[in-house]
Amino acid sequence: MYWSSANSTASGNVTKGEISTSHFRAEGTMPGLFILGKADVDTDEFDQGVIGHEFGHYLQAHLSYDDSPGGNHSYVDYKDASLAFSEGYGTAIGGLLSQSNYYVDSSGPQQQWGSVDDLSVAPADNVHCGFYAEDWIFHLLYGIGTRHGFEPFWNAVSALRAGHHSATIFAFVHHYKRLNPALYIDDLLAAANIKSADPLGNLGAGSVPDTAIDKIRSKGADDLEVQYLTLQLIPASGAAPARELVTPRSPGFCVNHQLPGAGLHNGLGMSRRFVFQAPVSGTLDIAPVDDRGKSFSTQTAEVMARDDTGQQIEVNDGDYGLGTIDVIAGRTYALKVTVTDPDSVFRGNRCGNRLRLWMRRS
Repeated sequence: MYWSSANSTASGNVTKGEISTSHFRAEGTMPGLFILGKADVDTDEFDQGVIGHEFGHYLQAHLSYDDSPGGNHSYVDYKDASLAFSEGYGTAIGGLLSQSNYYVDSSGPQQQWGSVDDLSVAPADNVHCGFYAEDWIFHLLYGIGTRHGFEPFWNAVSALRAGHHSATIFAFVHHYKRLNPALYIDDLLAAANIKSADPLGNLGAGSVPDTAIDKIRSKGADDLEVQYLTLQLIPASGAAPARELVTPRSPGFCVNHQLPGAGLHNGLGMSRRFVFQAPVSGTLDIAPVDDRGKSFSTQTAEVMARDDTGQQIEVNDGDYGLGTIDVIAGRTYALKVTVTDPDSVFRGNRCGNRLRLWMRRS
């Protein structure tokens, strides 16, 4: 943990205390928890909720799985499912560990300013309510943890390290119900507008669409409630050319950042997820393209990959698309493509994009 009375809200050289905000850093030359401590500006060393939140990120990174894109966020934002879960979980576990339903963040002269959130009270906003809403996620998770105890809560969190799915509220609920079939939480899920216990967030037949994120509210995207798109790969023939398209019928998808708070790379609609089973072993080029067939570049997008054992798959540099991965026949893989440059999305919405996978001939 990095705490100092010099740690301030200034951004810049962290060795001089310019840490911007209390946060957890998983990688880099100085991984760990960075906690604000500058008196009369912002001090967090006595804010149990803040420290518990950041410690929760540490636990998730080391004992579970976290694929949150990170970045700025607030309760009223429409965010990527992984970010909303990660931040909501951090606040919830901070309250569970400290046995307090209050999340307090003090600041200002003599720490007279700040904010207080009661984790046990449902957020007032019933429109911004779902897998994308950080405040509803922490209220839900805190409610689950206090109703049935910390152990089943943590067992479900730690189970996220297995499988190819993202770390979202859907995956958590799946593992919680699988490990604790006798524990009732359906009323809490319904209140938070969580409509699936499938780890990939697949909705059941007859599920009512979420009008808060529909085509009208998002100004163009009709698929923001879809968590994963399934890719059907055809075996490459092995003949020329050196690279063969194995997803000729990939489904279209939208990229969108029109909803409130979704204008950054971590917004709802800026990451899209895909799942497929490899028919043969080999090397795949990952190349999402827009509705005109133009490939996304590494300057505007990035990709993560995970297999069904929970292993993060290395994405190697390639000469086409966003990179390459090596796959093994019969294994299931998930890809998460994130648009890192919102300005590359014309007018905030672009539909008709497709993910193309090319098998390299050995």
